[in-house]
Amino acid sequence: QIQHPTYYELTFSNKCNIKCRGCSPNRSSAIELELKKHNVIHPWNQVVSENYPDVDIVDISNLQKYSRIYVSGGEPLIMQETLELMRRCIKANKVDFELTMSTNLVSLSDEFLDLAKHFRNINFSVSLDGYDKINDYWRSGSKWNKIVKNMKIAEKHGINLSINTVPGIYNVTNLHLLFEWLDKEFPTTTIYLQ
Repeated sequence: QIQHPTYYELTFSNKCNIKCRGCSPNRSSAIELELKKHNVIHPWNQVVSENYPDVDIVDISNLQKYSRIYVSGGEPLIMQETLELMRRCIKANKVDFELTMSTNLVSLSDEFLDLAKHFRNINFSVSLDGYDKINDYWRSGSKWNKIVKNMKIAEKHGINLSINTVPGIYNVTNLHLLFEWLDKEFPTTTIYLQ
């Protein structure tokens, strides 16, 4: 019933390129496939694509400087819907708002970066749950060196970074290694503990 929303929180699909140990099938297509393969019943394995919004849900004509769009997933950086949303905003010359994405940053395409240069305020909330191999274990399919490289590329392209970390049984005793590394390599980056 809201006629002109100023904030959108979007999950276009569960399409994801990794399998985090603490995730669920409604947020990871890889976990959804694994559960189906092993015939595991899970409360959220009834993922139906019709439950996800279409890009058209965003009233692009109403986006203002104070508007905010938050895209999560799955992995927004591999979803065509994310790129389509960005293209539509550029075409309508509506690029002066906050666009934030929750990302594992395993993949950062040239196509995304070409679109991103049109926006004034893009933010990545990068999910990191440990330093190096610890992150790759907790976030199966993750590639530490690729993520670090992509973080540096994103910064060079003017994309703001924050870190989202979820303490758990696999990482809680060595999170200090991640925080020490972040203090050295990305000292101005905000860290959020979930």
